[in-house]
Amino acid sequence: NVGVGVVVVDVITLTLPRSRLLGHLAPELGQLARLRHLNLHHNRLYGPIPDRVFEGAAGLESLFLFSNNFSGSLGPGIGRLASLQSLDLSDNSLSGSIPSSLLSGCARRLAFVSLGHNAFSGPVPGGPVEGSQLEYLDVSHNRLDGAIPESLLRGGLEVLNLSHNRLSGGIPSSLAGAGTGTEVTSI
Repeated sequence: NVGVGVVVVDVITLTLPRSRLLGHLAPELGQLARLRHLNLHHNRLYGPIPDRVFEGAAGLESLFLFSNNFSGSLGPGIGRLASLQSLDLSDNSLSGSIPSSLLSGCARRLAFVSLGHNAFSGPVPGGPVEGSQLEYLDVSHNRLDGAIPESLLRGGLEVLNLSHNRLSGGIPSSLAGAGTGTEVTSI
Protein backbone atom coordinates (compact mmCIF):
# COMPACT_ATOMS: atom_id res chain seq x y z
CA ASN A 1 0.00 0.00 0.00
CA VAL A 2 1.61 3.23 -1.15
CA GLY A 3 0.55 6.59 0.24
CA VAL A 4 0.92 9.97 -1.38
CA GLY A 5 2.28 12.74 0.79
CA VAL A 6 1.97 16.46 0.36
CA VAL A 7 4.97 18.65 1.03
CA VAL A 8 4.10 22.12 2.22
CA VAL A 9 6.90 24.55 1.58
CA ASP A 10 7.50 27.88 3.21
CA VAL A 11 6.07 30.07 0.46
CA ILE A 12 5.99 33.71 1.50
CA THR A 13 5.09 35.35 -1.81
CA LEU A 14 3.05 33.86 -4.64
CA THR A 15 2.88 36.20 -7.63
CA LEU A 16 1.39 34.99 -10.92
CA PRO A 17 -0.41 37.95 -12.52
CA ARG A 18 -1.40 37.77 -16.18
CA SER A 19 -0.40 34.10 -16.29
CA ARG A 20 -3.50 32.79 -18.06
CA LEU A 21 -4.41 30.71 -15.04
CA LEU A 22 -7.80 29.08 -15.51
CA GLY A 23 -9.92 27.46 -12.82
CA HIS A 24 -10.91 27.75 -9.19
CA LEU A 25 -8.81 29.19 -6.40
CA ALA A 26 -7.50 26.19 -4.49
CA PRO A 27 -8.52 26.12 -0.80
CA GLU A 28 -5.17 24.42 -0.18
CA LEU A 29 -3.52 27.84 -0.47
CA GLY A 30 -4.66 28.22 3.12
CA GLN A 31 -2.13 25.55 4.08
CA LEU A 32 0.66 27.97 3.25
CA ALA A 33 0.86 29.31 6.80
CA ARG A 34 3.77 31.65 6.02
CA LEU A 35 2.12 33.16 2.91
CA ARG A 36 2.24 36.96 3.17
CA HIS A 37 1.57 38.12 -0.40
CA LEU A 38 -0.84 36.56 -2.90
CA ASN A 39 -1.06 38.23 -6.30
CA LEU A 40 -3.10 36.45 -8.97
CA HIS A 41 -4.66 39.42 -10.77
CA HIS A 42 -5.66 39.40 -14.44
CA ASN A 43 -6.15 35.67 -14.83
CA ARG A 44 -9.20 33.56 -15.62
CA LEU A 45 -9.95 32.35 -12.12
CA TYR A 46 -13.63 31.84 -11.28
CA GLY A 47 -16.01 30.54 -8.65
CA PRO A 48 -16.09 31.50 -4.99
CA ILE A 49 -13.06 32.58 -3.01
CA PRO A 50 -12.78 29.78 -0.44
CA ASP A 51 -12.90 30.95 3.17
CA ARG A 52 -10.31 28.27 3.97
CA VAL A 53 -7.72 30.39 2.17
CA PHE A 54 -8.18 33.10 4.80
CA GLU A 55 -8.29 30.73 7.74
CA GLY A 56 -4.99 29.02 7.02
CA ALA A 57 -2.99 31.95 5.67
CA ALA A 58 -3.83 34.26 8.54
CA GLY A 59 -0.61 36.23 8.07
CA LEU A 60 -1.55 37.59 4.63
CA GLU A 61 -0.44 41.19 4.21
CA SER A 62 -1.51 41.74 0.60
CA LEU A 63 -4.19 40.01 -1.44
CA PHE A 64 -4.57 40.97 -5.10
CA LEU A 65 -7.20 38.93 -6.94
CA PHE A 66 -8.60 41.71 -9.13
CA SER A 67 -9.65 41.28 -12.75
CA ASN A 68 -10.69 37.64 -12.61
CA ASN A 69 -14.20 36.22 -12.57
CA PHE A 70 -14.67 35.28 -8.92
CA SER A 71 -18.30 35.02 -7.86
CA GLY A 72 -20.33 34.38 -4.73
CA SER A 73 -20.03 36.11 -1.42
CA LEU A 74 -17.02 36.76 0.77
CA GLY A 75 -16.93 34.61 3.88
CA PRO A 76 -16.28 35.98 7.35
CA GLY A 77 -12.72 34.68 7.32
CA ILE A 78 -11.51 37.72 5.40
CA GLY A 79 -12.28 39.86 8.44
CA ARG A 80 -9.88 37.83 10.57
CA LEU A 81 -6.75 38.63 8.55
CA ALA A 82 -5.00 40.57 11.29
CA SER A 83 -1.94 41.45 9.18
CA LEU A 84 -3.76 42.50 6.01
CA GLN A 85 -2.61 45.85 4.63
CA SER A 86 -3.77 45.84 1.00
CA LEU A 87 -6.83 44.16 -0.51
CA ASP A 88 -7.90 44.39 -4.14
CA LEU A 89 -10.82 42.22 -5.27
CA SER A 90 -12.11 44.69 -7.86
CA ASP A 91 -13.34 43.74 -11.32
CA ASN A 92 -14.87 40.39 -10.42
CA SER A 93 -18.46 39.17 -10.01
CA LEU A 94 -18.54 39.01 -6.21
CA SER A 95 -21.97 39.45 -4.65
CA GLY A 96 -23.75 39.51 -1.31
CA SER A 97 -22.94 41.97 1.39
CA ILE A 98 -19.46 43.18 2.21
CA PRO A 99 -18.59 41.49 5.52
CA SER A 100 -18.86 44.04 8.32
CA SER A 101 -15.77 42.51 9.88
CA LEU A 102 -13.65 43.62 6.94
CA LEU A 103 -13.38 47.26 8.02
CA SER A 104 -14.45 47.08 11.64
CA GLY A 105 -12.86 43.84 12.76
CA CYS A 106 -9.96 43.46 10.38
CA ALA A 107 -6.47 44.66 10.93
CA ARG A 108 -5.74 48.13 12.12
CA ARG A 109 -2.99 47.90 9.50
CA LEU A 110 -5.44 47.71 6.56
CA ALA A 111 -4.65 50.77 4.42
CA PHE A 112 -5.95 49.97 0.93
CA VAL A 113 -9.29 48.34 0.01
CA SER A 114 -10.59 48.16 -3.56
CA LEU A 115 -13.87 46.28 -4.07
CA GLY A 116 -15.21 48.25 -7.03
CA HIS A 117 -16.83 46.77 -10.12
CA ASN A 118 -18.51 43.79 -8.47
CA ALA A 119 -22.12 43.06 -7.55
CA PHE A 120 -21.96 43.64 -3.78
CA SER A 121 -25.30 44.63 -2.27
CA GLY A 122 -26.59 45.82 1.07
CA PRO A 123 -25.36 48.73 3.13
CA VAL A 124 -22.01 50.44 2.82
CA PRO A 125 -19.89 48.80 5.51
CA GLY A 126 -19.30 50.73 8.70
CA GLY A 127 -16.04 52.49 9.14
CA PRO A 128 -12.77 51.31 10.52
CA VAL A 129 -11.96 50.90 14.18
CA GLU A 130 -10.28 53.74 16.00
CA GLY A 131 -6.58 53.82 15.25
CA SER A 132 -7.10 52.29 11.81
CA GLN A 133 -4.66 53.08 9.03
CA LEU A 134 -7.30 52.88 6.26
CA GLU A 135 -6.41 55.49 3.64
CA TYR A 136 -8.14 54.28 0.46
CA LEU A 137 -11.60 52.74 0.07
CA ASP A 138 -13.21 52.09 -3.32
CA VAL A 139 -16.59 50.34 -3.35
CA SER A 140 -17.79 51.97 -6.58
CA HIS A 141 -19.84 50.23 -9.26
CA ASN A 142 -21.70 47.84 -6.97
CA ARG A 143 -25.29 47.64 -5.75
CA LEU A 144 -24.78 49.10 -2.30
CA ASP A 145 -27.73 50.94 -0.79
CA GLY A 146 -28.70 52.98 2.21
CA ALA A 147 -26.97 55.89 3.84
CA ILE A 148 -23.28 56.69 3.96
CA PRO A 149 -22.08 55.79 7.47
CA GLU A 150 -20.51 58.61 9.48
CA SER A 151 -18.05 56.08 10.83
CA LEU A 152 -16.29 55.90 7.45
CA LEU A 153 -14.43 59.07 8.32
CA ARG A 154 -12.77 57.77 11.46
CA GLY A 155 -9.05 57.66 11.13
CA GLY A 156 -7.06 58.92 8.19
CA LEU A 157 -9.20 57.98 5.18
CA GLU A 158 -7.82 59.96 2.24
CA VAL A 159 -9.72 58.58 -0.78
CA LEU A 160 -13.32 57.41 -0.73
CA ASN A 161 -15.15 56.27 -3.89
CA LEU A 162 -18.81 55.33 -3.48
CA SER A 163 -19.91 56.17 -7.03
CA HIS A 164 -22.36 54.13 -9.09
CA ASN A 165 -24.27 52.56 -6.23
CA ARG A 166 -27.84 52.97 -4.97
CA LEU A 167 -27.15 55.19 -2.00
CA SER A 168 -29.81 57.28 -0.30
CA GLY A 169 -29.93 59.93 2.35
CA GLY A 170 -27.71 62.90 2.85
CA ILE A 171 -23.99 63.31 2.87
CA PRO A 172 -22.69 63.01 6.44
CA SER A 173 -21.87 66.39 7.94
CA SER A 174 -18.32 65.25 8.73
CA LEU A 175 -17.80 64.51 5.03
CA ALA A 176 -19.43 67.71 3.84
CA GLY A 177 -17.38 69.84 6.21
CA ALA A 178 -14.10 71.32 5.15
CA GLY A 179 -10.85 70.07 6.56
CA THR A 180 -11.66 66.37 6.82
CA GLY A 181 -8.66 65.52 4.68
CA THR A 182 -10.73 63.03 2.69
CA GLU A 183 -10.77 63.29 -1.09
CA VAL A 184 -14.18 62.16 -2.24
CA THR A 185 -13.64 61.05 -5.80
CA SER A 186 -17.32 60.53 -6.45
CA ILE A 187 -20.55 59.80 -4.57
